[in-house]
Amino acid sequence: MMNESVLLLLGWSFCFATYGYIFFYAHDSGEGELPVMVLPMVAGIIFENWRLSRNWKAIQIKLLVALLGSLFAFAYGKGEVVYDFERHLSFWPFFFIFLFVMYSVFFHEDRSVVGMGKGVTLLQTTALIYLLIEREWYAMLTGMWAILLVVVGIFTAFTLYRAFSKRKLADQQRLALSLWSSLIMLIFSADLIYRVLISTPSEPFLSTNGLLAALQFFLLGVSSIYILRNLQMLAIYLPHDGHFYGGTHRAIIKKLNKLHIARYSKSLLPTVDAVILLLLALLLYSLNYFYAFLPDYTLIWTVFWISPLLISLRRKHAKS
Repeated sequence: MMNESVLLLLGWSFCFATYGYIFFYAHDSGEGELPVMVLPMVAGIIFENWRLSRNWKAIQIKLLVALLGSLFAFAYGKGEVVYDFERHLSFWPFFFIFLFVMYSVFFHEDRSVVGMGKGVTLLQTTALIYLLIEREWYAMLTGMWAILLVVVGIFTAFTLYRAFSKRKLADQQRLALSLWSSLIMLIFSADLIYRVLISTPSEPFLSTNGLLAALQFFLLGVSSIYILRNLQMLAIYLPHDGHFYGGTHRAIIKKLNKLHIARYSKSLLPTVDAVILLLLALLLYSLNYFYAFLPDYTLIWTVFWISPLLISLRRKHAKS
């Protein structure tokens, strides 16, 4: 029986030969080209897989399986009479990335359920408010949008109240805040994926704007594992074929409720930390709104990354 190293070598050899031919044909025939920004996004997914497992062989297996599975993107479609290679090539990156992220979530099922707390929810809520103002979503006050804005207002007030409150969270409050955090990430992911789909980068890759766009795609890759996991943690609440709030469906929801509650910390957020997080977010988002020094999502992910570091430094300084 062949060992893993030999199987990996055979798999990579097949992929290099197959994709080498596909990309050479695309370049030689001029029938479509791959978006350059796929590379930083895949790099982000690989980076987060490495951070979660430190297992390079497992990462190779997931990447290889995604590459092999995504070859089906080049198969004839149902009812397709004349084969449109360019259309298949343009669809392939999204199919490949979806498979890679899906396998990553399956492999890191427990680790992809990120622990939450009041500080994280506060940062997510301020980021959502920033996007509402930046994109002028607040102007859409009709139908379901009006209802959504009311929901955002209620949960924003609730998040701010709980961030500065010294009362311990009840289980139902932890469940509500966990669902709210998941919903925010779902809004972010839907908006960002939509922008990726419609974007046609015209800036050179090595220009300042090109590098900022690459950073944004890299951060999207890093967060994609958690985006899909959050989507899974919300989708189960919706009625669908085979599950329409029957006994089995309610049992699954009850189990998922426990997971949401378990991942949300009971710990109180020190008032000084809440003030630092809120002021930092308001300052950076306000400056970016007026001066646009970074793309919105690049700034949002940057705030998410640097805020815990600042809080950690403050606490270390307070102890010393």
